[in-house]
Amino acid sequence: MYVTCTKFHFDEVAFMNIFHTELKKYGAQEQQLFSLSEFSSETLRYIDLVKAEEYKPEAVLEEETGQPLAYIVDSRHRELSTEEIKRWRRALAMRGTSSYMAVIKLGRLDIYTLDLDNKEPEDFLQETIKEDSKEAPSTFSRLHLLPHDSQPSKAIHEVIFSLMKDAIDAVHSSEGTERISTEDALSLVGRALFTRFLIDRKILKEEEWKSFCPYVTSPSELFNTCQSIASTNAWLDETFNGDFLPFQFDGSCDKELSTRLDARSLGALSNILYRAPR
Repeated sequence: MYVTCTKFHFDEVAFMNIFHTELKKYGAQEQQLFSLSEFSSETLRYIDLVKAEEYKPEAVLEEETGQPLAYIVDSRHRELSTEEIKRWRRALAMRGTSSYMAVIKLGRLDIYTLDLDNKEPEDFLQETIKEDSKEAPSTFSRLHLLPHDSQPSKAIHEVIFSLMKDAIDAVHSSEGTERISTEDALSLVGRALFTRFLIDRKILKEEEWKSFCPYVTSPSELFNTCQSIASTNAWLDETFNGDFLPFQFDGSCDKELSTRLDARSLGALSNILYRAPR
C-alpha cells in the first residue's frame, strides 16, 4: 500500500502532524507519503487535486499497483454536513476510479464508497473504525479486501460514453457546407470534454479563459459559437503543443468551423459545458 497526501489549506508541518497523530493509527507508513501541496513529477496524475479549490482531500491511499484506493478527508475540527459528504462523494467518484473516501474524525475513521447517486451517507457508509480498536492498525492494508461494488466506475464510464456518443453523432452529422469527419468530430467533442474538466477542477480559471476568449461572459460559452470554439482550440494548441486531439483542418479558424458546424452540432458541444462553474 502507498499513501499519497494532498493538502487542504495546510502546510508541511500540518501534513506531518496529521500523519503522526492520525494516519499512523490506521497503518500508514511515513515513507509512503507524498505531499500534493505543489505540483511535481510525482504528483502528475493528481494535478486536478493539486489545483482544486473544492473537494480536495488531504490524502490519497494507493494500492501497490499505483491505483488510488481511498481519498482521505480530515474532519477532526469541522463536522461535514450530510450534503457536503454527498458532494464530496460524487466529486471524487468523477475521477473514474473504484475508490473509497476515508473521513478522519476525532477518535475514528469513516469509510464511504464513491458513486454518482444521491443516497444518504448512512446508505454508503462502508465501515467505521475506532482508533483504539484492534482492527485500526491494519485498516489501510486490508481496505482493498473490503467488499466493494465496482458499479461507480461503470456508471461514470456509461455517463461519459453516452454524452460523447450523442455529441459525436450530432457533430458528425452536421449539415455544413463542408463534411466533418468522424476523427474531427471526436477531436471536437474530446476538446470540449477536456475543457469542461479543466474548468470543473479550477485549473482553467476566469483570468485565463478571459485572456483568450474575452467576448464571452461565462466559461459555459467557450463552445457556444464557432468564434469561441476557435479561440479555445487555439489556446489548447498553444498550451499542449498542438498535439492534443488534432484536426484535419484548421480548428483554430472560425471560418473553417462555420463551414462544418450547424446549429444542432453547436448545441451538442455547448451542452458539454452547460452550467460550467465560473
